[in-house]
Amino acid sequence: EVQWVLGCVNIVAAFAALVAAPLADRYGRKVMVGASNVADLIGCALVTCSTGFWVMMAGRVMIGVSVGFGFVASTLLAVEMVPANARGRLVSLLEVFINA
Repeated sequence: EVQWVLGCVNIVAAFAALVAAPLADRYGRKVMVGASNVADLIGCALVTCSTGFWVMMAGRVMIGVSVGFGFVASTLLAVEMVPANARGRLVSLLEVFINA
């Protein structure tokens, strides 16, 4: 059970990132950042208040959705807001901070 709880965030985040890009195009980057924050709040609340395996899994799945949405939306939003001469550095820094 521990492996499922720990691994589901990465699996769900990968699929959520695939869904996040079309949603960001349709609803906007700021909306997707907000959706990422809401999903994170719900996920953290579920994990904190969990009394069993399935509630914990639901919380971790919501955190995975938050991670997937956040990676896509924050990168797109940053690229659109930053001047062209600093864009490469900022996106590189975002990736470094994500992976560090």
